[in-house]
Amino acid sequence: MSNRVVYSHLFDLLSRGRTALTLRLFCWFLIGMPIYARSQAPTVSYTSPQAYHTGTAISTLSPTSSNVPALTYGNVTTYAGSGTSGGADNANPLSATFQSIKAITRDARGNMYVAEHDGKRIRKIAPNGTVTTLKQWVSFMPNNIEINSATGDLYISIASHRILKVPNSNAANYPAQDPTYPDWTDATIVWLGSSSSGNGDGIGTSARFDVPLGLDVDASNTYLYIADYNNNRIRRVTIASGQVTTVTTNGSTAVGITYPEAVVLDATGNLYVTSSNTRRVHKITGAVNSASISDFAGSGSAGYLDGQGTTARFNEPR
Repeated sequence: MSNRVVYSHLFDLLSRGRTALTLRLFCWFLIGMPIYARSQAPTVSYTSPQAYHTGTAISTLSPTSSNVPALTYGNVTTYAGSGTSGGADNANPLSATFQSIKAITRDARGNMYVAEHDGKRIRKIAPNGTVTTLKQWVSFMPNNIEINSATGDLYISIASHRILKVPNSNAANYPAQDPTYPDWTDATIVWLGSSSSGNGDGIGTSARFDVPLGLDVDASNTYLYIADYNNNRIRRVTIASGQVTTVTTNGSTAVGITYPEAVVLDATGNLYVTSSNTRRVHKITGAVNSASISDFAGSGSAGYLDGQGTTARFNEPR
C-alpha cells in the first residue's frame, strides 16, 4: 500500500483544532495510504423567474456555478505524499514521503500535524504545502495526535503506554501567530503514564495505560479523552492538573466497550467511541464513574451496510 491517508471534506471541523470521527475512521482504516483533499462544494444558481406555458417547449436551464468547476467537484486528489514509504521533507507536498500514517490534526492557523507510527516521527504540513519533520524519535511510536485549540499544545499517544504533551512556546500569541515547538526532550514532554503498562488512575506519570490510542479534547480545552485500548477503558485527563480518571470500563454496563480505538466528542459533550472488536460505534453520556453506554451505530456483524443506527454494519471501525 502507498503511504498516504484520506483527508476529506472536513476543514470546517479541523479549523477548530478538532478531528472529526469520520476523519479518524479514515486515518485508522487507511493506515499507510498520500494525504488527500476533496474539492469544495460549488455554489449553483439559476436565472429566475422561469415562465412555462402549455404547448410550448421548455428551454434547457443553464445554471451558473462558482467556487469549484463542475468537472472537479467530488474528485479526491492527493494533497501530500508521493506514495513511496519514507521520511523525506519537501517544499512540494507531492514529493514528500510518509511511513505508516496513524493520525492527523489541524491547528487554527491551517497547519497540519501528522503522526507516523512506524516512522517514529511527527510531521508538519504548512498551509503552503511544505512538509517538515518536527521530531524524529528512536523508540517512541506515535499512535495519535491532538491539539489544544486555546494554547496550541500538542498531545500525542505512543505505543509504549504514555501520553506526551508538547508545549507551544508561542502560546501567548496563539492563534494570531503560528505555534512553535522547540523542546522535544523526554523529560519535558512525557506527561502521563510510564513505560510500564497498567490501568491505575493518578496524576501525571503515576497513572498507567496499556496502549493508548485515540485522543480528543473537549470544546473548553478542560479535558483530554483517551481510548485505552488494551485496558478496554475510556480515560479522562484534567488538562490543568494531569489527573487521570476512568470514565468507563468494559462490563460496567450491559453493553460494555472492548478495544476502543477512536474517540470524539460532540457539541453537547457526548462521547463516541469506535470498537473494532464489537464492530460498533458506542455513545457515552453522563458523569465519570456513572457513565451510560449505548450502541450508537453498527449491528455487531461484520459488513459495510449503510442504514439507520444499529442496522448499519462496519468491519473493524477505527
